[in-house]
Amino acid sequence: MQGCDLRQHGVPADHAGRACWVDVRGWGSRVVGFGNPRQPYGALAEKTVAPKGAYLPILEGVDPAIATVLGTAITGMSVKTAAGFVPGETVLVQGATGVAGRLAVKVARLLGAGRIIATGRDDDQLREVRTLGADAVINTAVPDEALAQVYLDARGDGYDVVLDYLWGRPTEILLRSLVPQSFAFPKPTRLIQVGETDLRGSRLVVVP
Repeated sequence: MQGCDLRQHGVPADHAGRACWVDVRGWGSRVVGFGNPRQPYGALAEKTVAPKGAYLPILEGVDPAIATVLGTAITGMSVKTAAGFVPGETVLVQGATGVAGRLAVKVARLLGAGRIIATGRDDDQLREVRTLGADAVINTAVPDEALAQVYLDARGDGYDVVLDYLWGRPTEILLRSLVPQSFAFPKPTRLIQVGETDLRGSRLVVVP
């Protein structure tokens, strides 16, 4: 196993594992990525066994630290591929203090977002997210009414794209706060939900 430090790429220290790429004996090349590791060894183990086909060689000239986060960073690209983002639009990243959320903030900035609002529950980590490109941050660890008001205060002319890594309570409050109070409908908001596969317990109400 070999190591690299992901903190230089915006990954928080408590998520930045050092064993992040592997030299495959006999291949003479570096590989990255794995799925379906052999139990009981998983993604948090120091070493694991990955089946053939669950990893790819790292191309020459590509920093292994960059290669290890590409799979996560790709979720940030959904603002463009799924939401049709165009430069200058306002992007809200729900759950921006996690690895994927931090990378999504950086992706949105690189794509030319006009404004980026990021949410999370830890003030210290939210301050770090601001250094990655967020124009404003929202702490969701407040009462429901207060959170709804903060969403309204931060939206400016409206959220064009919401990239949501949270689901549940914060998104329910967000959507309810965006319901117009009159027939003067604002511009639409495109919401992309990432990572939630079981929504049966959700209480969200979709308002056309």
